[in-house]
Amino acid sequence: MDPSDLDVLLLVIEGTGWLGTGASRRPMGARSVVWLPRVAPRALTAGPDGLVCLTVYQRRQ
Repeated sequence: MDPSDLDVLLLVIEGTGWLGTGASRRPMGARSVVWLPRVAPRALTAGPDGLVCLTVYQRRQ
């Protein structure tokens, strides 16, 4: 299963980083919350102090 086949809720716990979604790039830090719809292109890049995230998605049946 390709991870981009799932809707994902992303919560940054600590650290900083960047979220790439196709043509755009967005900074993220502690308490950032992002909704990533399925099939949306995505890439996470940790900043110099690292990036700790919680991801939530529905279990497939």
